[in-house]
Amino acid sequence: MPLNPMAHREGRLAGWRSLYEHWGEALAFGISAVAALVLNWQAPDLAWGLWISSLLTGWMVVAAAALRMVLHASGAVALPEGENPFGTGRFQGLLQGAHGGAPSGWTALLLGLGAIALGLFTLFHFTFFHGVQGAVMSVFLPIEPEELFGPDGFINAEAGDILRYLTQAYFPVILATLIARWKIILRGNPVDNMSSVYGTVARLHIFIILSAFLSVLIVFGAGVYQQVLVLTFLFLVYFPSGRRGRLSSPSQSLD
Repeated sequence: MPLNPMAHREGRLAGWRSLYEHWGEALAFGISAVAALVLNWQAPDLAWGLWISSLLTGWMVVAAAALRMVLHASGAVALPEGENPFGTGRFQGLLQGAHGGAPSGWTALLLGLGAIALGLFTLFHFTFFHGVQGAVMSVFLPIEPEELFGPDGFINAEAGDILRYLTQAYFPVILATLIARWKIILRGNPVDNMSSVYGTVARLHIFIILSAFLSVLIVFGAGVYQQVLVLTFLFLVYFPSGRRGRLSSPSQSLD
């Protein structure tokens, strides 16, 4: 049967619309890939770059989500219906005040305190997860200097020294991740946004396993093997989460 011209046109428009909506992920992929190739980063370098970018971006996502929840509960900002963190039936009775459906004073206070508590818990849990991930990476993906990122160095080093070194060394990846994740920082359901920050940690685990299978490429030379690992890792981190429209992302991932 011949294709419906209107349906075909709509399909093409939907495809271009999807590309436009995910321009951030594509740009982030390009920035990270160019930086990795120009600076001759190997897979462990990129893994640590994504680790620090995921951590910093995740902190921003959690803080922004908690702030938006507090502002919405107080009535200072009205989030769209699809982004309302208290939009479930369980909260609707509490949110109905005596004047125009606005939260009453004590309800707004309780919801605001709950949002802050949720944000603090997520921040602590998320940071702890990254600490464990970093300890694992220091064994399987160590980088220089060993006193910070070696098997014994990471668990004994000062957190400030680790964060400072990684932020300076992998600033291009951090910038790329922020570009890819800007929507999840400013938009979306805050509760969903908080839960999405764990995505990059899972992808780092997957990458460690995947790197073992890709080790067969070493027969083509160490340089080829490392470049394939780098590009595979970037695609894994940025693009899957972009298609779901969530973080990382790095990819909504820290896409």
